[in-house]
Amino acid sequence: MGNIVSDITSGIDGVVSSVTKGISDVGAAVTGLTSIASSLMSVVPVAVMLDSPGRRVSSYTVTQSDANDINSALRSAMGGALSATKKMFASQFPNSSPAGFDNGVVMSYVSGQGVSCVVAQMTQDFGNWEIDADTDTIAGMANTIALQISSQGGFAGTAQGHHSINPNQQINWTVAYGIFATGSNQNGLVYAYTASLDSGFGN
Repeated sequence: MGNIVSDITSGIDGVVSSVTKGISDVGAAVTGLTSIASSLMSVVPVAVMLDSPGRRVSSYTVTQSDANDINSALRSAMGGALSATKKMFASQFPNSSPAGFDNGVVMSYVSGQGVSCVVAQMTQDFGNWEIDADTDTIAGMANTIALQISSQGGFAGTAQGHHSINPNQQINWTVAYGIFATGSNQNGLVYAYTASLDSGFGN
């Protein structure tokens, strides 16, 4: 389940500071974060919806000259996730503008398990973005991250979907995610997401 470290209130510097304090194997973390950034920055959007979420995992070689540069690696991974989810949204929902976007990190994450902390962050964001999403819709978005990261064996990826509110309105959303080792058999989860309320005529 893990403990969320998001940038709703603390900003990216606060996230980086909080996360890096909990990492005991800096070399492994830097390697994993660099892999996430590399993979997600090269995402090519694909037209697959929620019932079979789209994803692309790229081939890459990780080279890291400074294994102590965990702050830079974390910023790159979070930036890669944000870039991937924005790119996927623009591709899948070209007539809809995102109401907002956010990202975060879950420490002590157990692959395939619930992400209630991410649900809490999304719920707060959706309220701020004036998207009237029910609990099931938000939980579905967050759980897609858990399901996809588990089915892909921990590799970074993206997914997208929509939820119909009525015949004229739907919520469009995309997510991006990746796991990295933090030491002592623990993992961290980097993720980002965006969403919009679509009336069917664009917004």
